[in-house]
Amino acid sequence: MHGGFHTCAKGVPLRSKVAAIITVFLFGVGLLVFIMVQMQNYASIINDAGSVRGATQRAVKLEIAGLPNEDVVERVDEVLASLIDREDQRPLKNRETREFEEALSRIEDEWGLIKQEFAEPSPSEERLLALSEEHFQLADTTVFLAQRRAESDFLWIAAVGGVLIFGASLLVSLLERHHRLKLRKALVTDPLTGGRNQFSFEEEAQRLVQAAGAGAYLVAYSNVVGFRSVNESFGRMAGDGVIRTLNALFEKACGPDELVGHVNADHFVMLLRNDENRMEQVAAQTAARLRADDALPFSDRIVCGYGTYELADGGEDIATAVSNASVVLKEGTITNLIARYDDAFRAKLAFERHVEERMRKALAAGEFAVYVQPQFFLDDGSLAGVEALCRWDSPDLGLLMPDRFIPQFERNGFIADLDFCMLERACRLYPLTAQTKPGGGPVHVAVNFSRVTMLQNDFVERFERLVGRFDFPPAFLHVEVTESALTADDQALVGILSELRRHGFPIAMDDFGTGYSSLSLLRNMPIDVLKIDRSFLSASEDDERSRRVLEHVLALANDLGIDTVCEGIETAEQADLLRRLGCSIGQGFHLARPMPLGEFRARFASDGTTPSAS
Repeated sequence: MHGGFHTCAKGVPLRSKVAAIITVFLFGVGLLVFIMVQMQNYASIINDAGSVRGATQRAVKLEIAGLPNEDVVERVDEVLASLIDREDQRPLKNRETREFEEALSRIEDEWGLIKQEFAEPSPSEERLLALSEEHFQLADTTVFLAQRRAESDFLWIAAVGGVLIFGASLLVSLLERHHRLKLRKALVTDPLTGGRNQFSFEEEAQRLVQAAGAGAYLVAYSNVVGFRSVNESFGRMAGDGVIRTLNALFEKACGPDELVGHVNADHFVMLLRNDENRMEQVAAQTAARLRADDALPFSDRIVCGYGTYELADGGEDIATAVSNASVVLKEGTITNLIARYDDAFRAKLAFERHVEERMRKALAAGEFAVYVQPQFFLDDGSLAGVEALCRWDSPDLGLLMPDRFIPQFERNGFIADLDFCMLERACRLYPLTAQTKPGGGPVHVAVNFSRVTMLQNDFVERFERLVGRFDFPPAFLHVEVTESALTADDQALVGILSELRRHGFPIAMDDFGTGYSSLSLLRNMPIDVLKIDRSFLSASEDDERSRRVLEHVLALANDLGIDTVCEGIETAEQADLLRRLGCSIGQGFHLARPMPLGEFRARFASDGTTPSAS
């Protein structure tokens, strides 16, 4: 809304349409009033002409009878003068008006002769009767001329008015049509690319698919991988240029009876023929043309991903197909930048729906079991602690690993309920004792928390309230957060972790080395334990440079007073390497796999040494 008025469509002011309608209405009202005034005027003229005719006859009769007729004569003079004056002032005169004026002139002359006869000392009766008869004929003709002139003028006014009303109505109709066209264009045109928007795409695609029949088309949904970095690095205008360029390239790649539409931001949707490798062809053509585009200096860094959905039925809803293609791009398995909505993905969605339906009942039924994976001191092999892990032992789904359900729980928010359930289950483990060294004693329990859970407003209060119900010393409850959940400038999460640390709960960073800001996190985050990701260890076995990096990370952590735990130890050689590099604690399949609590107690309750490799 700018300039003080609304716009109905792109560049078309609503006020112009309203003004045109009001103008036509006022013109019609004005024309009606004008015609009514004219009709009244013409009626008055005809009536006055008739009055002159009748009054003249009466004046003559009174004169012959010797009776006074001065008032009648004066009345005839006034009416006749009024008629002549009105005709003189008429701005537009046609043939009928001129004939009427000539008739009035003859009547005036004849009336003058009659008045002259009245003035004679002895008026002649025969002369007066003859003049009266002649005047009557003239007056009668004048009345007829007035009527004919009124009818002619009415027809002329009606014709002109009709033409004007028709013209005004046509103008309003044209404005309305222009407005509809503008509105339609705004409805179907994407303002950034000038091409089709999603509404236009879905409308036209529905028509093409219905005409082609089953299996003829597929819907492809595309976006730019890491598009946000383009805007941040090169600016919004550069990002808009990328979108316009991609729209043009997709249009070039589309053949006859294929469509492309811009959805929003860097998202596009296409309707392509369901031919073999058609999606691969479009992707390859677009990528090649992007690399050859000199107008975008960074075009070689633009990579598009695609999600596809085949339209098996010509009657399928296009909007649903677009949604399916979008979902598979976001959640499906991408191969060569293309994710397909196939039977495997349908099975994945069915599984997720089943998970969604079962998760709350499963939590209430105690189907989420606590498994523990032991952690050992690498110098003497004694038990240092355990990491509490979640397994879903479902009667109908089987035993599920965390990667099968945790990501979905983080998306739908159920993860918070599960995290606190696992925290309560972990608190019930204390004291988890093992003969770690002479004299024995409890070992620590590490519990994982999702970023989604920790950012809830009442997380700290709820955490401390739950732990407070159990006799669990804070020093033995390690709070683990993955590196991917942390950012160096995340003040909200820093504040939460710092508060837990002030209350004595050690903070552990899990999967260290998988992100891009690891050293910044070491500097800014309140960290007590550093859990080094298994990828660090695997690379260090065969690559000297990676080994040196691992060595310096361990040395840096030791200098900062941070305990180190290395995950994913699968061989004795790896354990020996870590021991020599200064890592204090190890965890992995070579040492012990995750196990149910009963198995853990059976193996480690009385002997804290690492089981032999045999």
